[in-house]
Amino acid sequence: MKPLSVVSLTALLLAIAVLGTRAAPVPNVSGSTESRGNQLAAWWDSYLSSAAFRKQLGPEDIWRSSRDELAQHLDAFHQRLDQLDYLKRWVLSNKLTRSALTTEQRHTLATPFLPWKDKALSNGYVNRRQLADWLREEGSLLTRVELALHDVATFLPDVSPPR
Repeated sequence: MKPLSVVSLTALLLAIAVLGTRAAPVPNVSGSTESRGNQLAAWWDSYLSSAAFRKQLGPEDIWRSSRDELAQHLDAFHQRLDQLDYLKRWVLSNKLTRSALTTEQRHTLATPFLPWKDKALSNGYVNRRQLADWLREEGSLLTRVELALHDVATFLPDVSPPR
């Protein structure tokens, strides 16, 4: 090969490598998802810092709480489910995010949360065993949904859900 063609071939390969590097996603080293300008990640960070997320509802809350305290716990939990339901419906309706999901993530996000049991508190009697069973089932799905949405917010490019 002639020296001039080797130089031009090297320059071409360098240009392709540099352009390819600029187009590649930059790993989030700082830990903050907002540094990428990803609005979906910003929404996720907001969800994680919300009071509904921090207020975990456990079986002990169902058994130890008064009826009024239990209603407050369940309202916060319901608010958390509403936030997650909104985001999972949006992720599934967006072509970019849906195509990036694994089959398992797609199945998890397509699984609806159980019907809300607000009527369990409407009469004078509270079926705490039924609420504990419901919470156990819902908690398992909630954890899987949060893991899938965390992956979407962390690894996908800038996509912005409507507000």
